Parts: sequence; structure tokens; C-alpha cells
Amino acid sequence: MRRGPAVILLLLLLIASGYGARRAALDGWSRVVGFAPAHVQGALPATGPAPLTGRLVLILVDGLRSDDTSRLPTLEWLGRQGSRLRLTAPAPAFAGPLTATILTGAPPALHGFVLPSAHVLAVDSLPAAAARAHVTVGGAGPDTLGALVGPTLTIWSPVDSPAALLAQAQKLLGGSGPRLVVLQLDQFHRGLHGVQIAGPDSPGYLDLLGDLDATLVQILQQIDLKTTTVLVSGTMPTGPDGRHPPDGEVPLILAGSGIRPGKLGTGSLTDIAPTAAALLGAPTPLQNQGRPLTETMAAGERTADVIAQRWLEARKLFVDTELQTFGATDPAPDAPATLPEAGGYLAALDKRVSEARFAYWKRMLPGQAPYLGGAALVLLVYLGIVLFQRFGGPVFVGAIAYAAVFHLVFFLTGGRYSAALPGLESPGLSLLIQLALKIGAGMTAAGLVTGVLLARRGFKKSSYLTVVSLHLALTTAAAVALPVVIGLVFVLWSFPVQLAAPGLLVWFFLTALEVMVIGFGSPLWVAVTVIATRMTAHIWPVKETPPEPPAGGGAGAGPEARAGRSGRLIHIDTPRRTLRR
Repeated sequence: MRRGPAVILLLLLLIASGYGARRAALDGWSRVVGFAPAHVQGALPATGPAPLTGRLVLILVDGLRSDDTSRLPTLEWLGRQGSRLRLTAPAPAFAGPLTATILTGAPPALHGFVLPSAHVLAVDSLPAAAARAHVTVGGAGPDTLGALVGPTLTIWSPVDSPAALLAQAQKLLGGSGPRLVVLQLDQFHRGLHGVQIAGPDSPGYLDLLGDLDATLVQILQQIDLKTTTVLVSGTMPTGPDGRHPPDGEVPLILAGSGIRPGKLGTGSLTDIAPTAAALLGAPTPLQNQGRPLTETMAAGERTADVIAQRWLEARKLFVDTELQTFGATDPAPDAPATLPEAGGYLAALDKRVSEARFAYWKRMLPGQAPYLGGAALVLLVYLGIVLFQRFGGPVFVGAIAYAAVFHLVFFLTGGRYSAALPGLESPGLSLLIQLALKIGAGMTAAGLVTGVLLARRGFKKSSYLTVVSLHLALTTAAAVALPVVIGLVFVLWSFPVQLAAPGLLVWFFLTALEVMVIGFGSPLWVAVTVIATRMTAHIWPVKETPPEPPAGGGAGAGPEARAGRSGRLIHIDTPRRTLRR
């Protein structure tokens, strides 16, 4: 094929790959944001145990670290009155998904709030479950909380400052206020992004802790711990620099009515919703995957058994909808009546679900493989064809250079995708900026390396270099997309019960964006590769090897004999012999 048509064809393929990646990203986004699992339409738990408190106040502090609770006098005092735990938090470590986890008792893959987008929870939550038990619910906080459960609250007050939050808290905590009050404080987390924090002992950090403590004092002064239970929890793991680690822990302090003092322990962020529901006497949210923290409750053995039975009945309802969705016909066994039996019962439920999910996967995989499996085969064939071309070596090394520099920049920027850039509160914008830096650095490095190698092989024509650089871009895009395409085969890309793991979804969207940038930014590959080749040829020219004399040639070999190395028709001083070399 002539190089002109080859250039046009490769450009069209790159633009098509970028467009296809964009369509895939939009389709994936709509699937995630519009996630509505089958259990949403199922039966919801209707009854809970006898209440252990008259009112429950749930205070969520964005960015609160376990190590900082002892540095806040108010929380230190509150912890001595009750129980203190360290809770592990599931990824992704953003305020929205983890606030949803607190309110539902479910990980992000189940409640569907994985991406940093504002939408109302489509699944059962603590406020909704409390409302079914005729428990009045009120709350105040930033837009995150309102977007999640605002429509399900009896009283909802959006606030944008600590002063406004305190004013609304005073109304909610009055004698005629709701029995469940949810307050979210984001001042500390916003402050971490608004100032330069040198560490947990820096003046700026200590000032933020002081302001937070002052706000907590004014809230707790309005609460009578003899009749009210207080739960104070962080919402997401945060380092002292304001960054979000991929995994980590947050504190939970429980005090007041119905709480046993002096208990220390560990748990999960998913434990807050079933614990709060048990204290209020409300049903457990349907998709909850945590457990009620009965060891922290001032409840006798019989009361603990009733709490466990109501919690396990909710788990059975959820598992029944899972089994039906996966095509299983037999329901889960009935819940036991005592707390010691809970461990074995949960293990039996997990086994039933795993068997049904595997059978569903075996039925669905044959219909999925021909499409995505065929796409993976095409990518592999193309990579194999390119590798055996004359330019295959430089292109292969260039693709490796792209991957090496891309991941080098990845680790230099914190070694994770969820790290927020200083001064930016939006995790989505931080991800896009970081991705653009990684891709741009990788593309530049790949073009430079490939250009140097092409120059050392004596390639100089612009048309040829353009074709090679476009093959480099297409090869890199194919290599980047291939693992994700194979992964989609095995997750089936249909979410009947829960979303794919958040890490896999983040990987998919970032890969789609990466292929988009590579496809639409292919002229950058051409420019860098051509410039690198010409500069290398100029600065470091290839030395031409002098021709060797013909075999048997000696001093008597004339100019015509030595010129025979060039392949021209030569004559040797022999009357009737003409040779071609």
C-alpha cells in the first residue's frame, strides 16, 4: 500500500478508536449513574427491635482521622463516656460514596454511588428505614448529604457554613425535633484544601482542629446523653495533608442512652447503619452488609438476640432477591433466633449466593464472549502484525517507553488515582488533570525513543516516519485497551445485583479516556517522532561503512573492479568476460 493511503487509513482508525472509547465511556457512565438493582423492587424489612434510645444524633465529620480524636477535647471527653472504634472504609475514598455507605450499610458496589456525581440514592437507607418505623428524620449539611437522602428526610436544611449548621442544629435538637438527626460537618475537610498544611502539628492544621472542636462543643451542649445517643464518625480516610489514601480507617465514637461505656474495638463503615437502626428500633436497611455493634450496646442477652434476628431477617430478604436475579428458585433458609448462630448463617448465605452467581456467569458468558472476545482477538492480531514489520522493533520499544513514563508519573503523583491535587476539591477534575499529565508525558517519551531508533536505522522520509508514528499510536492504544476488553468479558458488563468493583470501574473509565486522548491526539505522536528522528540524524548521523574490495582483488584491481560492490555492470580486463555483481 502506498504511504499516502496508509496515513489516511491509520488516522481514520485512530479517530475511530477515540470515538469508540468516548461512546464506551458514556455508556458505562449511564449504566453506573442509572444503577437500579433488582432488589430495589423487592420486599423491604418492615419491623425492627425495641428501641434503646429516645433520639439518635448522627454526626458525620468529613476528613476526621482516628489519630485526631485524642487531640479534640470534646471527642476525647465523649469517648470516655461511651465506646470508641476504628472503622475500615471501602474504596473509593470520596465523601459522596462513603457517606452513602454510612447511610445504607452497603459498599459502593451495592448502593451504586461510585463515581463523583450527585444523585439521589436509589436503594434503601437508614432515613428511609426509620420512616417505615414512623421515626421522624431530620438533617442538615452540605449538598452531598442533600443529594443522597434529602427527599427522604422529614426536615432537611442545606447549609454552607458552620454558623448556618449550628443554627439548624439548634432547631433540630429542640424538644419537638425529629428522633433521628443527621448532621454533616465539612468545614474541616474543606479547610484542609484551602490552606497549605505542612503536617498534623503545623499551626494551620491545629487551627482547623480548634475550629472543629468549637463547633462540636456547641452541638453537644444541646444534647442530653441520658435520653439521646450520639454517634460521631468520620466519613472518609484522610491523611494529614488532606489527601485520600486508597484504603484506611475512620473513627467512630458512641455515647449516651443505650451505649455501654469503656468499649474499644474495630469494625467497618458498613456497621454504622445497622447499629443506628437497632438503637432506634428501626428496620435494618435492606442491602446492609455490616453488623449491629451489639458489644457496644447496653442490652441484655435476649435483647441482643432480637437485634441479631431482625438484622439477619433483612439479610435474608436481600439474599432472596439476589438468588432470584441469578435464576435460583430455592429461597435462603430462615434466619436463626440467637446471636451466636449469626456467623454460621452468614457463611451459608454467602455460599448460596456464590453458587448462584457462578451458575449465572456460566449461562451468560457464551453470549458475551463472541463480541468482546472477537475484539480482543483483533487487537492481538494487529499487535502481532506490527511487531514483525521492519519498524516493529522501534514501535515496540516506544510503546514500552510510553508505559514506563506513564507509570513513573503515576507514582510520582502519589501512586493512586484517588489523590486530590492541592487546591482542588473536585476529585473528578483532579483525575482528569493527572491523567492528561501522564498521557502527555508518555506520548512525548514514546515519540522521542521511537524517533531515535528510526534515525539509527537510516529512515529519513517524512511519509515513512508519519506511518510509523501512527502505528506507534495505534499500537499503544491497542495495548492499553486489550486488558480492559478482556476484563469486560468476565464481568459481563451487566449489573443485575451490584456494580463491578469500584477499582475496575475506575480503571475502565481512565482507560477509555486514555484511548480517547491517544486517538484524537495522534498528530502529537507524528510531530514528536518526526522531529526526534531528524534531530537525531543531524546530531548523531549514522556512519557509512566503506565498501570492501572484491574477493581476490589486490593491487592490480582497478577502479572498475572496486566499483563492482555497488551492483552496477562492471568489466574486468578479460577479453570476453562480463560479470554482474
